[in-house]
Amino acid sequence: MTEVLATATLIAGLGGSTAFVNIKDKAQQEVCLQHLKTIGQALAMLDLQSQPLPKACFYPKSPTAADSLAKLMEGKIQAQAFLCPCAPLKLREYKVTYVYNSSLSGKMMSQVPNASDTWVLTDLCVVDPKLPPTHSDGANVLYADGQARWVAARKLPKLK
Repeated sequence: MTEVLATATLIAGLGGSTAFVNIKDKAQQEVCLQHLKTIGQALAMLDLQSQPLPKACFYPKSPTAADSLAKLMEGKIQAQAFLCPCAPLKLREYKVTYVYNSSLSGKMMSQVPNASDTWVLTDLCVVDPKLPPTHSDGANVLYADGQARWVAARKLPKLK
């Protein structure tokens, strides 16, 4: 019982500390990364079924728009996967916090040249330098080879 009380006191003491905030941010960054990996796996499944990448837009006018990646992947991926927990609240309320490389629309994922350097999805903050980096001075990126990883702000993909 003493150990439980000591642990509870320690955790309560961390509540407002920088260490606790950093741990929380890192955990949310990992959730975001897992979301991108989940989306990447669903896109890879399309490829295995000889289906091209969805003809989705860069960023939808609404999450339910016909050209929204979230809408096109409905039934294959839970809608929550399109939400980064670190994105600003207004973006999370919109229900889509990632942008899609629409230049890949209609292409087979396995045939994308330079797949390990070609981004498929990334945090919305990459689009506008006025938006703060979502994850510790960087963003998470899903690449066409199926890998998802954190990238420092200075090395983020240049969006065309």
